[in-house]
Amino acid sequence: MAQKKFTKLSILIYISFLCIWAISAVLPEIFGPKAKIFSNIIFLFICVGITGIATPIIIMRKYNVAYHYQATMTSIIAGIIMYLIASIIEITFFTSWATIITSSDNNAITIKHILITLPISIALCLQFYLMIPIALIRRFQENNLTILMTILISAISMGFGLFIETGFRNAEVFLTMVLIGFFLGAGSVLTGKFFLTFTTLFLIIYTNSLAMVRYIDFSFPVAITGFIFCISALLIGFAIQIKYSGTEHLL
Repeated sequence: MAQKKFTKLSILIYISFLCIWAISAVLPEIFGPKAKIFSNIIFLFICVGITGIATPIIIMRKYNVAYHYQATMTSIIAGIIMYLIASIIEITFFTSWATIITSSDNNAITIKHILITLPISIALCLQFYLMIPIALIRRFQENNLTILMTILISAISMGFGLFIETGFRNAEVFLTMVLIGFFLGAGSVLTGKFFLTFTTLFLIIYTNSLAMVRYIDFSFPVAITGFIFCISALLIGFAIQIKYSGTEHLL
């Protein structure tokens, strides 16, 4: 019973996360540049901070979901190779590191992208590579087909999320990020380590966003307050008292 409730809540949160992200992306398209600041606030505060970070943490704590699980050293090494492949694909398709290295130094832009991409990476990792995979695997029983399905869903979610960031214009970004997301998902399943997946995802999102100066239009006040809000949401999600549903870990 607890597994079914966790699955339903996870899917609802996942759909809400993507819908709010999409709404924040289309606002400037509908109302023009004047709506950009409202779009950025909705994205960082509501989509990332509340729906992407705080809510998944509270739900996973309520259902006693573990963030890590045991894996053999061979499996962990194989997972790290998957992370490296994902990083190589990102560098090859977007030439992000080369762009960053050869570009002129601009500490303000660098700091701004760290402030924005760090909470985004936390939200994406919680949503796409922890909560949804666990919900599906535990709902439909753990086997190779279910694991492959969860990896594919994580990959498509990753691609769709970054496709939203382009204003639904760049199909190449969607396809590339689906491929990157697939290897990230495989790495997450093989290592069973949330922190390793998050670290790889953050490096990919950060370098890609900085190379494409994706968040240049975010004002510093929004970036700083959004970062503080998201990290506060993370800490509050772990700090508040939760009554557990059941005594066994779902994972």
